[in-house]
Amino acid sequence: MRSSGTWETIVGADQHIDCLVVGGGPAGLAAAVTAARRGLRVSLVERWDRLGGTPVAGFHNQLCGYYAHDPGQSFRVLNGGFVTEFVHRLDGRIPRRGQRVGRVEIHPFRWADFETVSREMAAGEGGLDVCLATAFAGARTACRRVTEVDLRSASGRRWTARPRAVIDCSGGAVIQAVGAGWPESPSDPHPAVGFSVSVSGLKNETDALSPVRVPYVIRQRLTRVKDQVPHWAAYTTFSPAGPAGEGVLRLNIPAAESAAVSPATVAERLVGWLREDLDMFADGVIRQMSPWVLPRDGHRLMGRDVLTEQDVMSGKQPGETCVKSAWPIEFWGAEGRPEYGYMAPGACYGIGRGCLRALAVDNLFAAGRCLSAEPRALASCRVAGTSFSTGEAAAEEAVTYLNNG
Repeated sequence: MRSSGTWETIVGADQHIDCLVVGGGPAGLAAAVTAARRGLRVSLVERWDRLGGTPVAGFHNQLCGYYAHDPGQSFRVLNGGFVTEFVHRLDGRIPRRGQRVGRVEIHPFRWADFETVSREMAAGEGGLDVCLATAFAGARTACRRVTEVDLRSASGRRWTARPRAVIDCSGGAVIQAVGAGWPESPSDPHPAVGFSVSVSGLKNETDALSPVRVPYVIRQRLTRVKDQVPHWAAYTTFSPAGPAGEGVLRLNIPAAESAAVSPATVAERLVGWLREDLDMFADGVIRQMSPWVLPRDGHRLMGRDVLTEQDVMSGKQPGETCVKSAWPIEFWGAEGRPEYGYMAPGACYGIGRGCLRALAVDNLFAAGRCLSAEPRALASCRVAGTSFSTGEAAAEEAVTYLNNG
């Protein structure tokens, strides 16, 4: 990484770059680092003041989409490359082993380590500039190409980038701005958004029953005082956080109601109930909360190919497969509760290169939760383990495009 800061302090008057990556989560990090390693001059812009995306903002502690869930070979890695390098670096901080949770396999980590490794991997690339606290603010196209991208700092300063290629890993901000996404339909299902709360001062939070006991206590209180918090609080989940005495509550908020409530206020009420009703939380204190509600979908790219729900469930492997996934469809429905769709044991599906390339804009690529997919298919391939791999693959597509002129 040549430097890190705002666009003004890094790029200055030289606004011409090979590749602009928008979004600093798993997909964006993998895309930016991969493109830089392939010799491109890359700028990664992230609206937050740190890298890591949803796994950091949501205090995640499980990497989903990394293993194949193969009954014949436990903890078989599905995609190598960048994601495996990232996991090895995580394990270099605190060695971990894969775990089976129900019908799937996950790799545990601490979210603070996830942020640290993200920062270290970006810092190790000489052709990569990282611009934090820098938001996407608009884009223009000409002759089937994104020609200019507007960026805005937290203080309101604006700059214009002129990249040769753009990789949207933001959840679809660029896609929406240039009209390269699927038209919105009232019938499209929109998953619930998330909001996480880190709580410290807990006792016996690693008890095997704590992920069941905490939601049960919340639902029992809701039967007595339904008017004090929204109905969707019944689908709050809990997991130990890793450090002793810490845990995470995850609120799942129907998308249609996310703008009408204060998730922080609801979280404070729930923690208060748990202090009263559950000895584990007697001394519990809210340590931090997500900086914003965390969407599970985005503005999906209209790509040269589209991943369908049927592709996922049937384990389809297209001829141009660049990433594989075995994670089930995990769709958090309108009421804030999950709906699952599982493939056959050991099965996986392929994501084709056409799902990462825009149909109508030649130099626009996408990865993570805004690639070209049906909503329920996206509910499988959006997870962090798969997003690392789609980000890496999108960068390879961008390199090929630029090399071919």
